[in-house]
Amino acid sequence: MGTTKEWDTMKETLTKESLRDLFSDNFEMTNYAIKLAREQILSGNDELRIADILHEMRYHSSDKAASIGSDG
Repeated sequence: MGTTKEWDTMKETLTKESLRDLFSDNFEMTNYAIKLAREQILSGNDELRIADILHEMRYHSSDKAASIGSDG
């Protein structure tokens, strides 16, 4: 799993509600997370981590409107 510090950081990130402010509802947030994960998998990333997805969601959510619903 990783070190205790990594787990504490991930736990804090997962429980923060700051992501909710970036999306109109939970469905939009979930669909965006699924799209990001799908893109990572299709690009050959076999070490996909939830922390990476959350980072992308937090710092690149301005791209979400254009990307949700499109099956790249």
